[in-house]
Amino acid sequence: MRLLFVYYSFEGNCRALSQAMAGATGGTQVELTPLKDDVPRSGFMKYFFGGMGALLKKTPELRPLGVDVEPGDFVVVGGPVWVGRMTPPVRSFLESVDWSGRKAAVFAMHRGGKGSAAKDMAKIIARKGGTVLSTANFWDLRSGGKKGKAETTLEEAVAWSQTLAEKVKAL
Repeated sequence: MRLLFVYYSFEGNCRALSQAMAGATGGTQVELTPLKDDVPRSGFMKYFFGGMGALLKKTPELRPLGVDVEPGDFVVVGGPVWVGRMTPPVRSFLESVDWSGRKAAVFAMHRGGKGSAAKDMAKIIARKGGTVLSTANFWDLRSGGKKGKAETTLEEAVAWSQTLAEKVKAL
């Protein structure tokens, strides 16, 4: 069973986190990229457009992943929290997969409140017939991480992913 980390990263923080987790577990990582990126990269408008997309539960079309998500894969899905919600690319991915009989885990990375992102990701997987074995919320690396140390966030994420890898071996 392959451990597959599927993530969206707007500023590179979730990418760094996924790289650390995949590296620690021998997993494969896949980045979600919208076909059309309509969220500005800087200034106030990135918060406005990004937040509106999350609140309105938009599902943008995604570029091909470059890897097939096989029924036997254990998929770890994650991304940043925008206005307390999951990002539109993560929602697009979750809605596009047939989760019937699959096992997964989800994570969300936040700078302030964790909101409902991870819980909502798990709900989509469950609604589509999958089982979420674990959810996690991590402090954003750019915000300094928990207790002001980005290393703490990375350590927590790697430990979480190693626990997932052990669960996958037991399946």
